[in-house]
Amino acid sequence: MRKNLFYFFFIFAIGKGDSQNISFDLVGHNGIFINRGINVWNRSWFSGILLFDGTYASYPIRFGEEVNKSFFLNDSYNLSDFNSFKDSTFTKSYFNHARGDYNYNKLDFGFVNNSKDQNWKINLFKKNFYGNTGHYIINNQLNSPIQQSFIINHSKKIDNQNLEFAVGRFLTKSGLPDINQNGKELNEILSSAFRIKSNFNNFKTVLYFSQFFQNRRIFHSTFSDSSYQKINRSLLKLKIYKSENISLNFDNNFYLHSNDQKNYLKKWSNLYINSNYKDLNFFLGYQFFETRKNNKDGINWNISYQNNPTNLKLFIQSRKYAEPFHPNLLNEKNIDFQFFVDNKISLQYDNDRLTFSTSAISTIIENNLVNSPVNFLNFNLKYKIFPSLSAYSKITSQIDTSFFGIGGGEIYEIGLKPKFLLFNKKMKFECIIYAGIYNGFSSNYGYNVISNIPNKIELEENIKNDYWLLNFEADVNISSAKLYYKISNILNAINPNDASLLVYRNYIYPRLGRMVEFGVEWHFNN
Repeated sequence: MRKNLFYFFFIFAIGKGDSQNISFDLVGHNGIFINRGINVWNRSWFSGILLFDGTYASYPIRFGEEVNKSFFLNDSYNLSDFNSFKDSTFTKSYFNHARGDYNYNKLDFGFVNNSKDQNWKINLFKKNFYGNTGHYIINNQLNSPIQQSFIINHSKKIDNQNLEFAVGRFLTKSGLPDINQNGKELNEILSSAFRIKSNFNNFKTVLYFSQFFQNRRIFHSTFSDSSYQKINRSLLKLKIYKSENISLNFDNNFYLHSNDQKNYLKKWSNLYINSNYKDLNFFLGYQFFETRKNNKDGINWNISYQNNPTNLKLFIQSRKYAEPFHPNLLNEKNIDFQFFVDNKISLQYDNDRLTFSTSAISTIIENNLVNSPVNFLNFNLKYKIFPSLSAYSKITSQIDTSFFGIGGGEIYEIGLKPKFLLFNKKMKFECIIYAGIYNGFSSNYGYNVISNIPNKIELEENIKNDYWLLNFEADVNISSAKLYYKISNILNAINPNDASLLVYRNYIYPRLGRMVEFGVEWHFNN
């Protein structure tokens, strides 16, 4: 059955890239995020120029859509481009407000001001949600937000210098499902970053510095340590170059995890050169680990090739980088770093009616816990059947059973997207009905949101089965305003008394029924 499903969707596969969001609550507060074929847990990452440590912050959508859409993994080499400056002065603002089941209440507000030599960006996000069994409620504080996020970004151009500064504060105060009464998670993150691009004679430099602080405290019957788990992480980058084709790069990393019992400190640096020639780009460098006597793992790289003939795009990449080992696993294995070697090949075809892409990703993780590579296949296709109707789907397939991925199996998504112009083309109506099928996973695969690590499920009653969801989304656009309606798990909404239609995504969380959301998004330009 599993093989037949795979071939069926291979023939008709449409999708959205190498990432996959699996929400445990259908509102994006807790879950796992698959990027480039591997679970993002314990991987540091960026949103814009803000650095996030992945020890306890590995689910970007929790912090708001603005953070999520600017996500990319930290691999020691990359940074986002500097903000561009427009010739004209303008101001943009928007808000996105939604309400739904179980006191779901989301507000996302943004403001952008641009002039010839500077711009400001502000984003505010907050979310209220009880959870479908009230498991996010703490001490009967019914109207308290479970997540708040505040981000300010400022860019400025002064003579031959470009400067950018960003700061973000992220507050989590939510309950956790527990045996007798709700546990709770208290989480506060402060992330800041600064960079400057300068010209000195014939040379250019980019200096970047970021600082990430996190205080996290858990109260739960399965977690004995209720003290603050503190993360202090900093990153310094320096780039020196004369032309865009070659550069000398250095970065320095500091990581400290501490609680009432112990401190876990790691420091490491990278020195590497970057060169690009036409379609070929490579980084080659060496990592220095402060506490390591044997540094045989020090060589690192990021080599990529991209070729873009007409309507076709070929991409090949290999890269190696390191991250500190997760502190909650240190008692099991005497390991200080884990090393990732990613290998990827992808092919994309695009024309007016058809978009198709496929990719194969193999990740070797050196940490004495993984015996084989984590292998993912992705298939993506979008086909315009008529001007007003397109079909889409997506396949994410892990062809091994590693817990560093999603425990094996496939995720299929297939849907139809009709759209119409109404009232003399002044109103745009779009909708999508789609099915998500989760098939062939290891039944004992689990993810512990308390410790933020994948694990094996020991109790038989917690073992998960394959499942599928039928969902619907619709939106109406009138000028700069959009009204939208979403419903997840339509079958449960139709027949709420059928327990077989409840979805079991995580052993800590209750089974999920329907989730309905209605909202309005409005953009203002001046």
